[in-house]
Amino acid sequence: MVHNVVNSIHILVVIYGKEISESKTLNSLLGLVTNGLHLTILNNGPKIIECNGPFFDSLVEKMATVRVENKIENMPLSIAYNSFISENSDADKYAFLDDDTELNQEYIDRLVDGFSDYDVELPKIIASEDRGVHYPVEFDVPVLELRRVDPRGAISIGSGLILTKGFVQKFSAKNKTLFNNNYALYGVDFSLFRNARKLLSKGMGFSYTSTVSLNHSLSRLQKGKISEHTKRERLYDTIISARHYPSLGYMKELVKAILVAVKHGQLPLACHIIATYVKGYHPRCEPYLKRK
Repeated sequence: MVHNVVNSIHILVVIYGKEISESKTLNSLLGLVTNGLHLTILNNGPKIIECNGPFFDSLVEKMATVRVENKIENMPLSIAYNSFISENSDADKYAFLDDDTELNQEYIDRLVDGFSDYDVELPKIIASEDRGVHYPVEFDVPVLELRRVDPRGAISIGSGLILTKGFVQKFSAKNKTLFNNNYALYGVDFSLFRNARKLLSKGMGFSYTSTVSLNHSLSRLQKGKISEHTKRERLYDTIISARHYPSLGYMKELVKAILVAVKHGQLPLACHIIATYVKGYHPRCEPYLKRK
């Protein structure tokens, strides 16, 4: 049940390699009561999409505003997420979505509900591949019940996350960004929770809930050979995590990656791993970080 509707809610949908009409997220959004939401579509490439046609017109009629940003250079998600928040600083809530999430009315109602009993809503992510609940995770165990989630051990993926203005303001008060701008793809969503835990350790309080569910396709569950691109992006996640959120597990993975590269005679790769660790950021983030 919706108590009060908040004034300004902004949704970011990131698409890649498809037209807007091919997005499961946007198609499902059209069938729901959206209560004047503001929609930003980030086209992350590889080619420009046109903002016209019946499908786009339907979105314009459905939403309070629709904005399409073409970033065919494949903008790092961390930069995109943080920019989206700063560009819509007047928002009461923010929602982040991939292009292959199936939305439902329960989720939208939670989004527009003005009864603020949470800083972050972590929807249950039901994988399209096996119908199991995989996120959120609390101390390494998936949360199956509808309840509050302990922020000390919580982690989830980015698609579906709802952040409130209060949550954003808590980071701003400490002059901290929410998502770690050194990540480009993998690791971006987890960095939000790791950054929050740093603030928790300094006495900041957060309230997380998981009260709605979403169907979403998880790439790690899809059958077939892992592409070289995916392997490379996961390696970057390991390197950057070892640098910014060091743990024994990450350091072991980092050393193993270097040794495997050396063993197979891939000295340039081994050097690249070390150089990336020293720099501390994904190569795609470099031009954005230099701009700042």
